[in-house]
Amino acid sequence: NSILIINSRNDDNSCIMYFRHGGTNKISIGVDGSGNLKFVNRATGNTEILLPIGGGVSMPNLPTSDPGVDGQIYRTDGDVKVSYGN
Repeated sequence: NSILIINSRNDDNSCIMYFRHGGTNKISIGVDGSGNLKFVNRATGNTEILLPIGGGVSMPNLPTSDPGVDGQIYRTDGDVKVSYGN
């Protein structure tokens, strides 16, 4: 068995993997200063998926109305929905 340990300081930028395309950062996955795992869209700067250390999943930047794209998730009135049939 093998184990890889990546230790980080207690700040937002100490434990991040960047995924590049065409020479620029597109997506990063890393641990924030609170120990949460977050997926960030580097083109917009938005956290797209957040896995809090206490459990659960957060997607804070979901559209708030039907985007009209099959399979796209969005939230409205406190519910998470999937767009279809457009």
